[in-house]
Order: sequence, then C-alpha cells, then structure tokens
Amino acid sequence: MEVSETWDVATAMREASRCLQCGCTERYDCQVRQYATKYQVTFDAEMRPMRRVPVDENHPILVRDPGKCILCGLCLKACREMEGSAALTYYEVNGTLTIGPVDQRPLDKTSCVSCGHCVTVCPTGALTLKPTLPNVYRALNNTSLIVAAQIAPAVRAAFAQYYGLTGEEAMGRLCAGLKQMGFAYVFDTCWAADLTIMEEGTELLSRLAKGENLPQFTSCCPAWINYCEKMAPDLLPLLSSCKSPQQMFGSVMKQYFAKQLGVKPDRLYFVSIMPCNAKKYESRRPEFCHDGVPDVDAVLTTNEVIRMFREKGIDPLTLKPQELDLPFGNVSGAGIIFGASGGVSEAALRLAAERITGKRLDKVEYTQVRGLKGIKEATIELDGITVRLAVVSGLQNAQQLIDRIRAGDAPYHFIEVMACPGGCINGSGNPAPQLSTDREERLEVLYRMDAAAQIKKSQDNPAVQAIYSEWLGEPMGEVSHHALHTTYGRRSMRVDQPIEELIQTQPVVDLGVCVSTNCYLKGSWRVMEELAEELRQRGLTDRFRVRARFCANNCANGPSVTIGRHKVMHVDPDNVKAFVEEYILPALEKESTPVKG
Repeated sequence: MEVSETWDVATAMREASRCLQCGCTERYDCQVRQYATKYQVTFDAEMRPMRRVPVDENHPILVRDPGKCILCGLCLKACREMEGSAALTYYEVNGTLTIGPVDQRPLDKTSCVSCGHCVTVCPTGALTLKPTLPNVYRALNNTSLIVAAQIAPAVRAAFAQYYGLTGEEAMGRLCAGLKQMGFAYVFDTCWAADLTIMEEGTELLSRLAKGENLPQFTSCCPAWINYCEKMAPDLLPLLSSCKSPQQMFGSVMKQYFAKQLGVKPDRLYFVSIMPCNAKKYESRRPEFCHDGVPDVDAVLTTNEVIRMFREKGIDPLTLKPQELDLPFGNVSGAGIIFGASGGVSEAALRLAAERITGKRLDKVEYTQVRGLKGIKEATIELDGITVRLAVVSGLQNAQQLIDRIRAGDAPYHFIEVMACPGGCINGSGNPAPQLSTDREERLEVLYRMDAAAQIKKSQDNPAVQAIYSEWLGEPMGEVSHHALHTTYGRRSMRVDQPIEELIQTQPVVDLGVCVSTNCYLKGSWRVMEELAEELRQRGLTDRFRVRARFCANNCANGPSVTIGRHKVMHVDPDNVKAFVEEYILPALEKESTPVKG
C-alpha cells in the first residue's frame, strides 16, 4: 500500500476506512473530509441515526442516499438556479427534514433532466452516479472485445485546462493514455459533429424551402430533449430529427465500422468520453439499442477519465502524444466548436450559406452567435434570404424563449439549445470551473483550434464525404435517415400506483366500466350492475364507486374495468365476484392486517 509522507500506515488505514464507510466517489478531493480535518470534527458512533434510510436507485443513472444528506442545499441551488429544473425540494418524513424529489416521486418522474449537476455539487455522496468504470475495465480486460473510444469536443478544452495543456496537446495525450490502457481505437466526436451538420443543415434547408416545422430546434443536448419530452411536448415536432453526434457515431460504429472490421456489432465495445452526465442517460434510451446491442456501450465523463489515469498511474504530462485513428480522427473546425454555446449554429451556417448562395465561403466566422450570454439572437442575410437564429444556454433561458414562441413573439428559423450555461464546456462531467474566467478559457481553446484547423466546414471533411459515398448515400436520404435520425415523444411524469397501494391510500376509489359499443355488446352493462350489487352486499359502497366510462382503447379485450390508471381486461359478466376477489379483497385484507411490533 502507498502511504503519504505525513501519515504512518495506521493513520492512512483510518483515512481509507472513513472513505469506505462513506461510499462517496470523491475520495481524491472530499470537501467534507477536508472540513472535518480543518475544524477537528471526529466521528461519534453514538450519533448515528436510529434507522437506516432506504437508498433510492430508481433513476437510470443517479443514486440518492438520503442518509448521507447534510441539508446543505447545494443540489437545490444547482437544479433550480443553474438548470432551471426544480426537480428537488425540502420535505419532512417522519418528523425529519430531508431533500428529495418533488412530491416524493421517483426522481425520473419529476422535471429532472438528468444533467448531473446535483451530483457535481453534493459534498457527501448523498447523490452519486451509478458506476460505469467497472464495466469499462471489464471490457478492456475481455480479449474477445474490440474497445474503441470517441472524445467529445468540449472534453479537450476541460482536459487541457486541468493539465495546463493546449487543445492539440490534450488530444494527443488523451489518445496516448487511452491506448496505454488498452483502447484499440480512439476517434474524435468532432467527426460525428461534422456528420450531424450534414444532416441537420440539410434538414434546415428543407424546412426553410417548405416553410414547415419552423423554428427548427437542435437535438444535440440530451438534457434539452428530456426537458422537451417532460415540460414542453408541444415543441417536439419542431425538434430536428437528427440524433446527437454521440449517437450518430454509435450507429456508424455498430452498423458500418463493425463490418469493416469483420466482427459482429456486439464484439465492438464503443465508449464515449463526454463532458456531460446526461449523455449516460441518452446512451441508455431504447431508441438507441438494436437487437439488445446498444449503439454506445458506455459513457465516461472527463472526470472519470482523469480518475482512470490516476488509478492506473498515468501522468498525461509525461506521455508522448499520439495521433487519433483515421478515418474518424479527421475533423473540421466546425465540428470542434460544437462544444461551445453557439457552435452548432455557426457550423450549420457554414453549410447553409454555401448551399443557399452556391458559392464557396471565404469568411466562415459568425461571431454574432459566440459568447457566454444566456440568450443570443442573430439575423443573417444569405443571398437575399434572411435567416433568424437564437442561441440559448441554460434551461431557465430556454423556458423564456419557449414562452415567447407560444405567444407568437419569436420569429426564428433556427434555435440552438444547450442545457448547461455556456454549453458543453460547462457540462457536469467536466472538472468544475474554479475561477470566473475558466469558462472563457475553455471557449478560447475551441476557437483557437477552429482557427488553426485546415478544414473549416463540415461539408469539406473528406472522411465525411467518404462515408456518404461508401454507405450513407446522401444527407437525409433513405439510408442516412434510417441510421442517423430518430423521433422523440411525450413522457408522462405521472406515477402509476399499484392497485393494492391505490386502494389502501385513497378514501374512495372509482371503478370505471367501459360502456363503449364493443364492450357494451360483450356485456359491460351487466358488469356494472353485478359489480354494484357485489360491493353493496359486501358493505363496500363507501369505499368504491362504480362509474361508466368511455372507450378504454382496448376493444378486442373487453369488457374492461379501470382502477385508477390500471385496466383490467376480460372481466366476465357472469363472474364479477371473481374480479372483486382477485383485485379488491386482497388489498382490503392487507389494509386491515394489524402491524406487529
């Protein structure tokens, strides 16, 4: 074991034990431990809570352990003030104040957009991410798998700042470190950003020509997608149908590159290195999994890669830089600036301008959409065609714009939305900015790399041109649409109570009997009569109300009875007693069973 110069073995073991008991992932930089040491706070076993608080693991990527919460309120501040989501609140349970999801719902059934900023600010491990590193380590040690990685645009900016490198140096050292750990291929997500612009820019030009589904919203940010599905489903038809660069790259890996390697898709393990924890959520969506094989197998954040380097004893500053692998290491400046708020819009303009004017662009910079301002607006004239854009970062700002659109006061053609203030450079998976100037420095890294790039526009990237000629055909064509586009739908935040829980918690429960034509002909009118009589004979009319309801949208399986949001199908008009005994009485028996102790 390694021991610091100031600790003996026994002291080091005690310190390690503290972290093991806590279970927090911040063992390298634990604020609570630092404060405890500074103010000489010691652990008192007698002050442990009398009962263990259940750990909530219902969220797809987050774990909430209320027993570790110290009520500092930082998670609320990040959720409400930084993201504008307000998924968390204070509430009281058994006389104890705690912080948790609004209305004590499962977290994913609130307005949570899975941005992960609550985890970033939590000092005690009460909010953590479900572990990804063990799966990646297992894949790297599995000789039957080929492990490849993609590195997002904003990662290079945060990694460079963390280690004091330039953007170019950061990519070379990152690639070298990943190769040393066993990654067979390391690619650049900026290539997939170029691919995204080919599709999204073509989609915008098509909508402009038709005058339909405008404004077109970007679809790169998964937290923004989550927000739309939950809070603004009326905007879903306006979203671009393009997958994000991460998921486009996943499709290319599993549908194209695996064939080039001569392996089955499940033998190619594809890891994304992202600035954003919402990308973890995105990779788990069912839309991006085919025949049980996800397009992206695992998502690591910048922080997790830094942690891997530490665990493996890899110092990026001592590594000899390596070039990223071709063909997916060949990128344009337009793809690089995706990591900045306004970068997607500027990249799209570089394509749209050439398509509309039919001329090669000499000047490719659109500085009107650059910067850290929460809402930026620009009007661009392209050969007599006026294109109005808005660039938004931070969901509070997005909601302001949404309100204007609904009021008819936002005549835009294209709107870029990033959930994190400043864009991906400020993602929750990056090291948290320590100074007010950190975000500006990260922006500058990307724009300097754009200025130095030999290729400025996505449409000029030869690796992108090659994949269209070899596989995809043309932007928005049949093959590319199937591989690179998707759809999103409204997501309900209603919690479905189990029937037994519903009966036990509601003073009066409605039993809705479908009386639409199909069910009526199958005897639903008799179900109503028999059910009312059965409840009367059992003295349950004060707990249940039998009501007629219209079509339950399952005509083939009628007659149906609805209890809360649950539909019970094939209710037999000649044996309604069986329905009562199966669905009503068990809950009532549990309700009346005395609690021992």
